[in-house]
Amino acid sequence: MKIRNYGIMLMFAVSGVGCYSFDEADGTDTEDLGIVDFALTQYIYLPGYRSNINIPYGWWYDTGTDLVTNRYRVQFSCYSGTILPWPGHPGMTCAGQGAPWNQSVAPSCTFGSLVGKVGQYGQPFCIGSNTGVISPSVTGRLYIAFNDGVNFQDNSGGWNLNATVTLNAHTINMPFTGLFNKNGAANPASHPRFDFNNITDWSTDLFAAAGTDATFSVSSGLTATVVWKGDTCPGVNAGTTLFIDLSSNGVRYGRAVYSHLDGVTLSQWSNVGNGTVLGKTKQWPLSWGCYEVSNANDVHIHFELGTDSGNVGINNEACWRSASTTTTLPAGSQLGQFGQTGYTVKQACP
Repeated sequence: MKIRNYGIMLMFAVSGVGCYSFDEADGTDTEDLGIVDFALTQYIYLPGYRSNINIPYGWWYDTGTDLVTNRYRVQFSCYSGTILPWPGHPGMTCAGQGAPWNQSVAPSCTFGSLVGKVGQYGQPFCIGSNTGVISPSVTGRLYIAFNDGVNFQDNSGGWNLNATVTLNAHTINMPFTGLFNKNGAANPASHPRFDFNNITDWSTDLFAAAGTDATFSVSSGLTATVVWKGDTCPGVNAGTTLFIDLSSNGVRYGRAVYSHLDGVTLSQWSNVGNGTVLGKTKQWPLSWGCYEVSNANDVHIHFELGTDSGNVGINNEACWRSASTTTTLPAGSQLGQFGQTGYTVKQACP
């Protein structure tokens, strides 16, 4: 992507990549930064004055950041400055003042407030002084503006603000109604993992009666693919293991592993949609070091979850649900989170 600043100073801090600053008073292009892969904070000085050339598009400020549906979220923070919508006005903060104006760039938002849109022809959305997270519903370039209209050339002043773009954290859910880490026997922080690629961060056992369907359930907007299928323990009758990669727009967010499954019909490279039955629980023959179950009450599948730190950033360990080891969790309820979690150590989700 190209960034045109037109005399505006921008600074980008990219987690784990470095710090870059660009000052383009001559309006020339900077280098191509590409689509954000990690957390990026953009420090922007947004002037009230904008040229009335190429209106209304020229009234919007091009941040130079491309967003992808279900992959990114944005958080804005205005920390200083005021904009005067006409000479003699005392100035407005990002919250704006008064009622919406039908001739402003975002007619449904407070006059003089900070507003945004995704894509040059996108639908404007209200930001104001809100510091909450915004998840775009469309893919495209991020634009922001002072919510004025008709004439921007009599405006003055400016706002200093941050726009922080991060990858979404995603949720994976219980495959059936059952127990998580029953009686503390499979502590997620220390339970052994099968993933030989070392993408998964933690593992546990999920308990349900033999013959229970294990149904796949994950956040919407992700593509799930079986990348490996094989025996859970070679030479031992202990069921089938599936490695399922979790991706968005061709970038892998993480991986889930399901083991000790019976009746698996999926094959390697199968796409897995929400509601797909992965297999069933079964009481396999007792085998020490693989399936140490000697009674029907302890039938379980083994489960693992991890964030792909190479694509999402190193300080993003997947987390597990904080739940009592004696509480039955309903099918489809949260089991863990992965992706841009911000968790630097293996831990329960807050």
